[in-house]
Amino acid sequence: MTNNEPTTSIKASGFLKVNQNGSEMFNATRINLGIHSSAIEIQGFVNVGFPEQRYFRLLIDSDTLGGEQEYVAGGKLNFVYYHREGQTIGADKGTFNANLDNVSRRYKLTFKLQFIGIGELDGEIDVTPLIA
Repeated sequence: MTNNEPTTSIKASGFLKVNQNGSEMFNATRINLGIHSSAIEIQGFVNVGFPEQRYFRLLIDSDTLGGEQEYVAGGKLNFVYYHREGQTIGADKGTFNANLDNVSRRYKLTFKLQFIGIGELDGEIDVTPLIA
């Protein structure tokens, strides 16, 4: 995927939740989807418009098959970023499982990823675009 590909950004319903050590540390109050020709971008936000705004952002190839897979930056799950306190931290290793239904446009993912300086985070995503 290149940065020049057309993107459609739309609001989505569903959830993007992340736990650390069994405790919820992130539960998105706003979710956006970016639909690219070959990938899906999911962004979940907390405290939008406030100085303590946080978000998770990920990009996954739309043809990613289900089943547990190793996370390799630049692979099928291209990247996962967590932004907090003015810093953006990327995942560097772990596993994920995707269930991408491109016909109904329902996207489900789970992940267990290591973030430098944060540790292991467990995430669960289940989103569908809102129809305007």
